[in-house]
Amino acid sequence: KTERTVLTAIAAVAATVGRLAQDVCLYSCANFGFVKLPDAFTTGSSIMPHKKNPDIFELIRAKCNRMQALPMEVTLISTNLPSGYFRDMQLTKEIYVRTFKEIVDVLRMASAGLEQMWINRDILSDEKYKYLMVFNTGSEGKYVCIEPQTWISNCPNFADRERYGFSYIKPNETVSYNSRIFIDFID
Repeated sequence: KTERTVLTAIAAVAATVGRLAQDVCLYSCANFGFVKLPDAFTTGSSIMPHKKNPDIFELIRAKCNRMQALPMEVTLISTNLPSGYFRDMQLTKEIYVRTFKEIVDVLRMASAGLEQMWINRDILSDEKYKYLMVFNTGSEGKYVCIEPQTWISNCPNFADRERYGFSYIKPNETVSYNSRIFIDFID
């Protein structure tokens, strides 16, 4: 039981680190460009030499995904055993010891990568983000404009129909809209 409990805790840490690794992989690609990894953490593509693959974070993601399966592996090893100690349980020690080394290695790699990662702090000045709208988490249906020329898209029961489905919001202005959709059922 102890091995399974500890591996479950490690799996929870691995799930978080794996999600972080996926975010780094996604947000470092050319489509986003939110972050940039140092050359030591990337490799070039054989087909596209200018492309940089986030290999370290891809491996972190894979190792973390594998670690999330370990509690079930230990559970299956101990399934159908009668009470007492059996040789079957020796197999759990191998998993247990290996996983401690692996989670420490993953955390060290992730930490080193994050420390050396460059964050694009001017990303919102990019032309493609000029229509960005941010939800105000304080209350439902509230939106705040952080950029000039921010528009709310044409959505049913959402935007002002008198203005052809679009609403202009001034910078730092907060606006409320009803985003509920009402459906009438016909018998």
